[in-house]
Amino acid sequence: MKQFCEPIESNTPLTCWGRLLLLLLMLGGTMGRASAQKAAATEVKAQTFGLEASELQNILQKCLDLPAMQKYYPVAADNTLLPVNVMQLPIAFPVGMAVVEGGQPVNFLAVSKSEYSRMVAPAAYAMFRTIEHTGNSVLVHFNYFYKGVEQKMKPLFVVVAFEKMGTKWNVTTSSVKE
Repeated sequence: MKQFCEPIESNTPLTCWGRLLLLLLMLGGTMGRASAQKAAATEVKAQTFGLEASELQNILQKCLDLPAMQKYYPVAADNTLLPVNVMQLPIAFPVGMAVVEGGQPVNFLAVSKSEYSRMVAPAAYAMFRTIEHTGNSVLVHFNYFYKGVEQKMKPLFVVVAFEKMGTKWNVTTSSVKE
């Protein structure tokens, strides 16, 4: 059988242990680069979409306050609302967003969905997909994942349109679909 590439030859013969050590060093360098690349890929810079931080905070608060969303938020055994979780991927919100739902501060999680589900069994979380800001209008698309009656995660598809009137952003239309 003819080889496609000629074997690499060296003037310095390597023992079996030398070859193993060389292989381990090469693999270690490759794995280090791979984990650094993975960390860089999951790191998302905070976005404001041309909005002031206070405006973005207000829009996020109104998205979570939608009446149609209330029945999907997880509750503890004593019927108190558990904190709402917002993934910081694919959209990352600026640090310091003071958003509250049901008297509980919203948790902004800087991990991926798969990493979060490995860390804990999530009761529910939101992932904001797009925020489109044009002039005096904003359109928000996000998914909300919650545990259904069979205790499996189910998605909601949420779209919220805002119109700016004066200095306030008001919800003009919203849609929450299972």
